[in-house]
Amino acid sequence: MPRKRAKAEEKVVEKANETLPELEEELELEELESLEEEFEEEALDEAEPEEEAAEEAITELSEDEEALAADAAGEDVAEVEEEEEIEPLEEYEEEEIPERPRRETRQELLGRLMLRLLQEREKVHQALERVRDLNMQLRDAGPRPPEKLKEQYHKAIAELSRARREENFARAELMQVLSWRG
Repeated sequence: MPRKRAKAEEKVVEKANETLPELEEELELEELESLEEEFEEEALDEAEPEEEAAEEAITELSEDEEALAADAAGEDVAEVEEEEEIEPLEEYEEEEIPERPRRETRQELLGRLMLRLLQEREKVHQALERVRDLNMQLRDAGPRPPEKLKEQYHKAIAELSRARREENFARAELMQVLSWRG
């Protein structure tokens, strides 16, 4: 049974691999995702009838074994069933497949990176406003501003530099994902 399921899945994967390059040019991202889900569902649907047929074959074999045993003993099948219940053969136990974490789609990834870039831009904007405010305070303080104000100004400039680096990193990561095809 596992071979039949694997063959069915391989057929679906081959079919998808043949048609996907052509479809990628014509269809939007959302349509591709829905087609991918349909192919996966088809593979599972094709595998289920084969599993049912195998289970029926096992049940038929156990009934045939009962009939042969009854003929050999010269008894009716009903009497054999009353004396002892023969459990069907269960050579294949169902394996529990651990659920894979849901993979982030390209659209979700782009959305997350764009949101991050916008947040980093907002931080840059806030840091820039802080530097401007402190600069105005330094100008108003005259030729000898207090040391505390100078320290705040230098910290604000360092924060602005850090925010700009983070924004540039977020932009670069977004551009990398946008230019990536596959």
